[in-house]
Amino acid sequence: MAEKSFKGLIKQAKQRDSYWVGKAIQDFTDDLYALMENRGVSKAELAKRLGSSPAYVTKVLRGNTNFTIESMVRLVRALDGQLCIHVGRREDQVRWFDVVGQRAPDFPPAQQRGFRLISESYIEEQEPLEVADNEPDPAAA
Repeated sequence: MAEKSFKGLIKQAKQRDSYWVGKAIQDFTDDLYALMENRGVSKAELAKRLGSSPAYVTKVLRGNTNFTIESMVRLVRALDGQLCIHVGRREDQVRWFDVVGQRAPDFPPAQQRGFRLISESYIEEQEPLEVADNEPDPAAA
């Protein structure tokens, strides 16, 4: 029987690719707008840099365009930014953070602080998870 609660409807929606496409578009447009604000770039200025109209930029920020990786890169580069795409396991929780004021050549010392490089992103080294004798080993899953 289908669940009628809001929580149930969200659970059902998360089973569809369209939910995750919409989330990716929302995340991208939120980040694009934040980069515009950070750089002090208006819609009109971004349109000028792209050689397009302010109406196109409005359409982009609403998520009402067919994004390609090429168009996303073009938008971000017009703001002197970089597009970062990450693929992870569904069961993992992903958190992004920016190291403000750091350039890529400055990252190797981070390895000395207990981080390791994975696809040019650092994650904190963690102690192995201890598992009780009567529990299944999560690493074996």
